[in-house]
Parts: sequence; structure tokens; C-alpha cells
Amino acid sequence: HESSINYISIKKYIASVSTKGTIIRIFDLKGSLVTELRRGIEKSYINWLNFNKKSDIIICQSKRGTIHLFKINIINNFLYYFVSNRSYAQFHFKNIKTISKIHNNILYVISDLGYFYKINIEKDDFVNVKKKKII
Repeated sequence: HESSINYISIKKYIASVSTKGTIIRIFDLKGSLVTELRRGIEKSYINWLNFNKKSDIIICQSKRGTIHLFKINIINNFLYYFVSNRSYAQFHFKNIKTISKIHNNILYVISDLGYFYKINIEKDDFVNVKKKKII
């Protein structure tokens, strides 16, 4: 990265993002660069970066209220490649703050306005996002 590291996530891979927040770098556990992912072109503070349980999806959440999902494909446990260096899905929560967690391929998002979102990312079912007022 050209600027300071802002966030690191470690699972089957190591993901890092700088304070600029536009590029996510993915390394294998030996430290070799596997690929770079493009979150966007405008600077944004990344406040959450994590892999799902299988490490085949990485989730990036920015302070702008956007959550990006990137798919990862693995071949023969040796050759790693990414379907695209751009996110395959984005969720934008305009003018609200959120916290999110992924568990068993379900993305859970809670907003500061008291809404709870449940998104099944394994089925790419982004039309039927479950939203419920909890406060």
C-alpha cells in the first residue's frame, strides 16, 4: 500500500486495506500477494474487513455506509484466483451507521436507526433481503 495500513483480516488468507481504502490486497499465509481488489476510486475509511467461514467471500464495510462482497475461487488448493477484482454485490445504507457480521453465509447488519438486515450471501438472494425494526 502507498499509505498506512488501516485494517487487516486473517483467516485462510491475509487481507489488508490502507487508510485510503480503495484497494484491498490479499496475500497467502506465506506473505505472497495473491491479488488486489478494487473497493472504489474515492477515498473511504474501511471500518470492517473479514472473510466468511470458508474464506471464499470477503466483505468490506466502509464508513460511507457501503458493504462490498468479493468472491474468491480456489483450484486444487494451490492456484488462487479471483472471479473479478470488483465486488459482485454492494449494499448502501445512506446516512446511517451500521455494524455487520457474517456467519454461515448470512450477512447480518444492524443500523443505528434500529433496523436489522439478514442477507443470504451464498444464494445471492439480494432481492429478498429481510429487514426488521428492532428498536
